Amino acid sequence: MKPILVVLDIAALAIVAVAGGGLMLPEVRQNTSGRLIAAPPQAVRDLLLDVSSQTKWRRDIASVAVSGQGWVEHTRDGEAITFRILEQTAGTIRLQFASSRGYTGTWTGRIVPVDAGKTRLEISERVSTPSPVDRILSRLFFDPDAFTRRYLDEVESEAIRRTRAAAHAS
Repeated sequence: MKPILVVLDIAALAIVAVAGGGLMLPEVRQNTSGRLIAAPPQAVRDLLLDVSSQTKWRRDIASVAVSGQGWVEHTRDGEAITFRILEQTAGTIRLQFASSRGYTGTWTGRIVPVDAGKTRLEISERVSTPSPVDRILSRLFFDPDAFTRRYLDEVESEAIRRTRAAAHAS
């Protein structure tokens, strides 16, 4: 009987340590990254708003279901993220999102024209993770800077591809 009590005590201590550690981490994480893209602002904006085509150019998106109020992205690893547009202007796209994994937040894309048909795209994310355990897991297994860099790589590549295709078509 004693070995079972020792194992239960160790398990309880581990749970308390993880939850306590998670409580010390901030609930909100923010990240901002930018990229100069060799495509005109309208092409970048159109690409960002063409959510149904994301399965063609984003390697982590398995499917997208568009509804009247927004859309749901289904990732290749089984996560569902619901998006809703909060603001949409020529220079700004602001979204609200909620994940099936328990985090929520806002995503803002700023589209700034630069000379010679180039665009500066700046993306800011603010993510709230209420669960202390999920906060620890997100810090261990998710790098927001790496994720945003990969996303910007994919946006840049597809925006350039579309811009070249449009130039060849005309």
